[in-house]
Amino acid sequence: MSGPSFDGQEVLDDTLSFLGTLPPGQIAAMRDVVYGDLDRFADAERTYFVLGNYDEYEKERVESVRDALTDRAADRVAFTLEDVDPDVDVWRNFYVKFRVFARRADHVVLVAEDNDGGHELELGEVDHERLYVLKRDYDGASLDPPADDERSAADPAFGDLDYERFDAMMLTLFAHLDDEGRLFTWASEGELARAVDRVIAATA
Repeated sequence: MSGPSFDGQEVLDDTLSFLGTLPPGQIAAMRDVVYGDLDRFADAERTYFVLGNYDEYEKERVESVRDALTDRAADRVAFTLEDVDPDVDVWRNFYVKFRVFARRADHVVLVAEDNDGGHELELGEVDHERLYVLKRDYDGASLDPPADDERSAADPAFGDLDYERFDAMMLTLFAHLDDEGRLFTWASEGELARAVDRVIAATA
């Protein structure tokens, strides 16, 4: 682990450095979480913080990437922000919680399907040397059941899908990561699995 540790007291101190004084009851509840939920990270050789859209189908793919990255036998542990204090009942501040845990992960992996979810803000807090992006390629048909009012991603009339799904700032970052060998594209579940394998190989 290259950055701050997942030690419960360190996580608590880091959180308080952002939030300042908190009611004693909230601090006690936070202490219960950090000492109860973070043991699985303590001895991991590599940790991955997995980001992405939490809409129904997209969330399934985020979780599949998390699961594929996790291998206890290889001392790899991956997690999403929702895996720790899922309801944000203790932290009560999504942004602070994100910053606290983003600092601790050895690698940050974004499953990028669109701009939804505030990814620009999140990625602005991450050292790009630790960042890998699994970017969905929209040249093929949609992986999700279409809504009645949606155009098909396979329809040539759909337009420039990259610019419909991602803004110019995100695409510029993607181009930089591509040059650095840390962007992998996918258009199917099988290709997404292979992209995860490439992340594992690059971070071994």
